[in-house]
Parts: sequence; C-alpha cells; structure tokens
Amino acid sequence: MDNKLDSFLKIASKILNIIGGTALTVMMFLTVSDVILRTFGYPILGAYEMVAMLLAVVIGFTIPKVSLDKGHVIMEFVLEKLSPRGRAVMITFTRVLCIILFAVIGYNLFLIANEFHMSGEVSS
Repeated sequence: MDNKLDSFLKIASKILNIIGGTALTVMMFLTVSDVILRTFGYPILGAYEMVAMLLAVVIGFTIPKVSLDKGHVIMEFVLEKLSPRGRAVMITFTRVLCIILFAVIGYNLFLIANEFHMSGEVSS
C-alpha cells in the first residue's frame, strides 16, 4: 500500500512540477512581451495581474516536488554540530512548523477568497 502511495505522490508531484514550470515559462514570455510591446505603446492589458496569478501557480505547484526531493535549503552548519538524534528532532520540528505555517496561510487564503466571493470582487 505504501509503495502505491509513493508512486502516486511521485507522479502527481511531477505533473504539478511540469505545470508550475510551464506557468513560469508563460510568466517569462508574458513579461518580456509586455516590456517590448510597451516600448511601442501597446502594453498587454492585465499583464501584472496575470503574472501575479501565474506566480501563485508556480509557487503552489512546485513546492510538492521540492519537498519530496528534500530540496529545501537547510542550515547544514547548524545541523552538523548536532547529534543524529538532535538532527532528527530539528528536522521534524521545522517540518511540523512548516506544515502549521502553510495550514494557517491556506486557511487565511480561503477566508480572503470567501470574502471576495461574497462581495463580488474580481481581479482587474
């Protein structure tokens, strides 16, 4: 059972990572196109909002792959001075702290989205 879950998570994170990478590429082309067209007096309307929304996709969709690969930046020089048990405790503590942080951020985003929905507000 655990092996199937691992396979599913790897495939899902890879797909999300591809979507995030595609969104980053679109962001890049959109920004460059907007800058070039702006010099000729034809800016892309809503480019700022589209880039902001694409950035949310990039961040949200690439975090699972980085987390699965354990690619986050850690303070090696601090961990090196700790015992193996101390390292495990520190890594566990930081992961739990990150889970709590992302849960609070996600909850607040849902509250903000609900507030926008109730007021009928949309992006520019």
